[in-house]
Amino acid sequence: RGSSAASDVYKGQRLDRSTGTVRFGDGDQGKIPPRGQDTIRATYTTGGGRDGNVEPEAVTELKTPISLVDSVSNPTASDGGAGIEPVESAVSRAANRIKTRGKAVTASDFEQVAAAAVRTLATVECKPQLGPDGNRNPGWMTLLVVPDAQRDQPMPSMELEQRVHKAVSEVAPATLTEGDRSQIIVRGPTYAAVSVDVTVHTTGVKSIYLLKTRLEETLAEYLDPLSGGPDNTGWEFGEPPSESSIESLVRSVSGVDTVTE
Repeated sequence: RGSSAASDVYKGQRLDRSTGTVRFGDGDQGKIPPRGQDTIRATYTTGGGRDGNVEPEAVTELKTPISLVDSVSNPTASDGGAGIEPVESAVSRAANRIKTRGKAVTASDFEQVAAAAVRTLATVECKPQLGPDGNRNPGWMTLLVVPDAQRDQPMPSMELEQRVHKAVSEVAPATLTEGDRSQIIVRGPTYAAVSVDVTVHTTGVKSIYLLKTRLEETLAEYLDPLSGGPDNTGWEFGEPPSESSIESLVRSVSGVDTVTE
């Protein structure tokens, strides 16, 4: 809608979001727009999708000047930006909503509810009977969530955790939410650092430096939490990389003849 005056005049307009069609009034319910060229104009803006998920201190200037404001910055990383939802994802989400019928019982139910509530999650895993101290504790439930963010160690913001917590609490059994203290925990994972020390043998390579760089980049891509792993789909929770898989990966790099150690 445009100005408040236009909103009053064309009160009967309807927007079909699936087709992008705006229908105006018929003269009785809402005014009929005048004929002629350029009598109706529409402008709209959208967000930046994943590009808006920036690191701390990445925002350094205002797009529109504000009086008395000299500088700006973002003290924490931003998240929540997502691209257009694929049709397959929307179909799956609708089917899961019908399946759960507003109630979550199994670990899979909670994972589906969390993923539907916050589409910027790269992965989520429900750990029944996992307490706040990380040990088995009947009556508690922990959801491990990882945002889809291009960072070495993607961690959810407090706001993202709260959104997931609210969504799953609305469908959780009363035993998890009754009383003054919720027994549902939403948090990010605990990352484990991986160090690789490898010695290779090569012949006919013009630049040892470039080979070393290729090896480092290949290993970094393989160990990436969200896009690495054996299938390039990220690592499962608790899944460690094996020495044999890393050795095979190093051997596949162009210029490497053998892996000595």
